[in-house]
Parts: sequence; structure tokens; C-alpha cells
Amino acid sequence: VRNAYAFRSLAGLNLGYQLVIDGYTQKMQSQPLPDVQAGDSIRLDLPLSKSALKKARKRGQEVQLNLFVTLDKAATWAPAGHIVAQRQFQLADRAPLPEIRTKGGKLSVERTSDAVRVKGDGLDATFDAKTGQMTALTLGGRAVLAPGQSFVYTNQRYIENDKFGKTTNGLDATGSIQVDERDGLVVVTTARKGSLCSIDVTYTLSPAGTVDVDARFAPHAENLRRAALMCCVDSSLNHVDYYAYGPWENHVDRKDGVLVGRYSTTVEGMFEEYVKPQSMGNREGLRSLRLTDADGRGVQIDTEGDVSFSVLPWTDEDLMNAKHLWEMEPRPYLVLQLNAYMRGLGNASCGQDVDTLPIYWVPNQPMSYKLRLSAVE
Repeated sequence: VRNAYAFRSLAGLNLGYQLVIDGYTQKMQSQPLPDVQAGDSIRLDLPLSKSALKKARKRGQEVQLNLFVTLDKAATWAPAGHIVAQRQFQLADRAPLPEIRTKGGKLSVERTSDAVRVKGDGLDATFDAKTGQMTALTLGGRAVLAPGQSFVYTNQRYIENDKFGKTTNGLDATGSIQVDERDGLVVVTTARKGSLCSIDVTYTLSPAGTVDVDARFAPHAENLRRAALMCCVDSSLNHVDYYAYGPWENHVDRKDGVLVGRYSTTVEGMFEEYVKPQSMGNREGLRSLRLTDADGRGVQIDTEGDVSFSVLPWTDEDLMNAKHLWEMEPRPYLVLQLNAYMRGLGNASCGQDVDTLPIYWVPNQPMSYKLRLSAVE
């Protein structure tokens, strides 16, 4: 522990620590910090449970260590227990998604000149035969996608003063689709080229009622704002439980004040009261997301790879064109963004040659992630 204060020692501060296993916080422990003078440091050994770590790693569970420095007594500016510093360390990485379950009834495939439809017990998905986009999805008897909406690539992210107002996704008008049936699974392979980014999405549908979405992005431009799939989901799925960085908005270049954990909110709770509406509500490092209605039914999305997300009742174009948040009319669906990468927030608002640091640009190289969609009943 290094004392970065200029004039005070660490006496009067406590060090709190806890393990976080698969996003669930364990018992908090605490010990007083010694009298370490400004600029000095000390090594502290924490009595963590070796058996808990060993069991978690054996089970393939993700483990983090949360550290908090807090005030022992109230100060004139803050109450006792106020957090003055925090840090999270990764002790065990999360495991990849488990193998797809193939048990269940047989899936059926219906093909027409316009669409491909895959049906099974609690699963019903439709794909556009010309673009390859998924245009309808029902899981556990509950509609996930809003009528007429689909999974589609999007590039837009609007930050005020960014001087980047393009809304097109640059995709070709048509794409390709191929359907294969093997080992009880239905695999729908789609591809679509674009001037900004080409995208290949493979959907693996299981008789167990799950849909795996393997998305691969191939950017062709230096100044992309997003590499993402956007889908518009049923507006009643407005309860949001997520396992990611939180509890408040964060971005690839704004993560120092947030911790990986499990958080609950609503779509309204993801609004940010910016003076001028702009892209908002992003959460980095998504592991798992549940969108449910008032009865607790909906969809769960588990991830593999780097994914960030937001869910709002507006598109980024709506936010770009609005003057005030209170004037905005919600769309009849929720806009779910699932980003392989979204450009950082830094922009040229302070003058020329001041922009997002290059390390936070959308990489001009192939990116991918995997999603597993299942019903929450």
C-alpha cells in the first residue's frame, strides 16, 4: 500500500477487503491501516480464504478482490466509513460459455423465398432471406424482439461536440444466409458486407431453447464510433439486471470509479441527466444481462469475449437530434446496444488536435464476441 497523500499519514483509515465470486460479493473484512507517512509504503498480507479461491477456480468461476480505504471516524467533510480509495484486482478469469445443450424436442425449419423460420419447444426465430438479419425471436413463449425489428450492425455513437453526425451503418442492401441442420442443432450462417464494417453472424439454435449469436466484425474505416449489434426489444422488458462494471455509466476510457459486480436497475435508471441528450447508459465488461417484465419473464444474455451494453427507449439518432431529455418521446420498443467496442468519450471540444486518445478508438481490425440467449421464466 503506497501513501500518495502529500501531508498526512494513513493512520485513521481502514482497509476493507472482500472476494467477489461470479459477481457475488462475499463477507467484507477490515483492518486499520498503520501509521504510514506521506510518500512511504508498506506491505500488508490479507488472510483470504485459500479454500474458497481453490474451489472457485476449480468450478471455473470468476474471482475478483475488492479493496476499499475508508475513514475510521467522521471528518468535517464526510461521515465515518466514507470511501476515499478503491481498487479491484482480478484473481481468476471467467470461463468460456459451456457447451450447447442439445437435449429437447426436434427443431423444425421452414424456408420461403422471403424468410427462414426455425421453431422448437419454446423457441421461434425468423430470419430475412435477403439480408440474413434475425427479424423475430420468441423464447419461452415470450416475444423478445419488438415487431418489425431485428439484429443489425450499427456504427452511431453521438457525443456532443464530437463533430461526427453520421447515422448510416454503411451495410449493403443484401447479404447471404445458409442454414444447416446437424446433431440436433440448427445453424444459420449469415454475412453482410458494408463500406464501414462487414459483419458475419452465426446463429446456433438449440432444442433446449437457447440461441447462440457468434458475431464477427471486420472494420474498413479508421473513425468508427461503434462496432455493435443493435436490436430493439419488447418495451415491457424494462427491468435490468446485469453482471458488468457498475453501478453507474462507464466507458472504455472511464472505468476507474466502477467495479465489476451484479447490479439491478431499470431502463429509466440508465438515463443520464445531461444538459444536451447524447449517447448514455453504457456499461463495460458485460458478463450477463437479464431484461425482464413486471412478472419476471424475459431474456437472459450471457457473453463470451469483450462486450459492453446499453438499453434505452431511444436510438442514438434520437439523442443526437434532441435538445432536451424532457422533450423526448420514447420509441415503442427498447434499443439494446451490444458493443464489441465503442469509441471513448474524449473529443475535440477543447480545440484542434484534442480528441479521443488513439488507444480508445474502435480498432481497425477484426473483433468478435459470442452471446447466448435464453428464456427467463
